[in-house]
Amino acid sequence: MKRFFSTILSFSLVIAAGEPKWFAAGELPQYSIKFNFIGVGEGLTFSAAQSVAQTAIAAQLEVKVVSIIETQTTAIESESSSYYSEIFKQSIESTISQTVKGIEIVKKEKSKGKYYVFAVLNKKRYLNSLKIELDQLWTKISSYVVDARSFSSKGRIFPALENYMDVQEFIPGFYTKKAFYDAFSPFPYRVSKEITIGKVLT
Repeated sequence: MKRFFSTILSFSLVIAAGEPKWFAAGELPQYSIKFNFIGVGEGLTFSAAQSVAQTAIAAQLEVKVVSIIETQTTAIESESSSYYSEIFKQSIESTISQTVKGIEIVKKEKSKGKYYVFAVLNKKRYLNSLKIELDQLWTKISSYVVDARSFSSKGRIFPALENYMDVQEFIPGFYTKKAFYDAFSPFPYRVSKEITIGKVLT
């Protein structure tokens, strides 16, 4: 009986606060957390509520990849690691900003002067888009490295160095996106063991 009245009281408080049931629960039946990243937000404007929901999803992504990136940067020589750690931090922020653009607002409601939104990022579509970007970046990286090694084997040191310098532009973005992909995909994105972050950046 006590539990019954407690449930009624909780429900009454939600109604009194003006929060929609789906907002208080943080879920909608048609958007399973198995297939979607989910975030809810409230604010005095729609854009404010949307920003809160997007930030909630972004935080879920970021917490998963930071440790992966830290592990990857340990492959770089110690005297350069702090520099590249900052570069990768910027790359993470850039990737998250890009990801936020793909977040959908699937439900919104105004109640008692406040806006409430329910946002989702479909995991499958997100991974598919990352896969396309990774394929494109890896093609560029592989081409630069293969050419650099070819130049080096022929004694053409300056063209080889130029290629190695050029390829560094793509490394942070590639390995950041790879970290996001690997964190949520059942299968990691495979790359050649002959081309590693440590070998290219050092």
